[in-house]
Amino acid sequence: MDKLVEVDSSKECYSLILVLLFCLLLYSLIPFFKFFFMFFIIFCTKIRKFSLGNIQQKKITLNSLGKLDIFEADLAEDFKIGLAEKGYKSVKLKCGANHMILTIETDEDFTGVIYTRGNFYDKNFPCFVDAAKSENKRNFTMKFNLRECNTKKRKDRYLNTLVLQHDHELIMPGDAAFSLECDFKKFRETTDTLVFVEKYVTSRIGLTNADPADKSKSLPMVDTGTNTAILTPSFYKKHKDEL
Repeated sequence: MDKLVEVDSSKECYSLILVLLFCLLLYSLIPFFKFFFMFFIIFCTKIRKFSLGNIQQKKITLNSLGKLDIFEADLAEDFKIGLAEKGYKSVKLKCGANHMILTIETDEDFTGVIYTRGNFYDKNFPCFVDAAKSENKRNFTMKFNLRECNTKKRKDRYLNTLVLQHDHELIMPGDAAFSLECDFKKFRETTDTLVFVEKYVTSRIGLTNADPADKSKSLPMVDTGTNTAILTPSFYKKHKDEL
């Protein structure tokens, strides 16, 4: 005769409840584990980027330090203003009894600024010309009194410097400058009672460095012995080694 086995249903019920509770607990903890896992991944990524960034920054710093001298040398070489052998077709100086007249002709359209040294920041007429505002971009005229535009007097001579600057703010390589001189020595020494000053004043013009800090020696100047002197690039072909 078969034996009947009694099963404790209460224990089976408790076991089922424990399994369900465990499953619920795991399910509730999944977001936490997901969040922790994502945080861990992000943290590791940030650390890696930070480390790589430091390494790259150190490389850049070392490279910069290593090339500093070369950079300074290249910069100094590139920005050496020097004497302009071209950029102008002719510059004519005509000295009067109490004024200078300048006629500038460029070999191509010029849209920079033309001024007498010492008057760049003032930008006042007649010592400053903004070529960009001129209708004619290749021919310019300036006339100013010998007491204007920072003209300096040394005994019988009146001296000034004209600058042709391509950039409206900075002096750059390729800019040109010209020494101007009106000499009244012959006028002072003449005994002629019917004197026309222009007949006895001597005009001279020469090329100089556009950089006012440059102390290079002066080049020979055009001197015709009259009140008109015209400088062209061809004048300095015989002084090529001095440029």
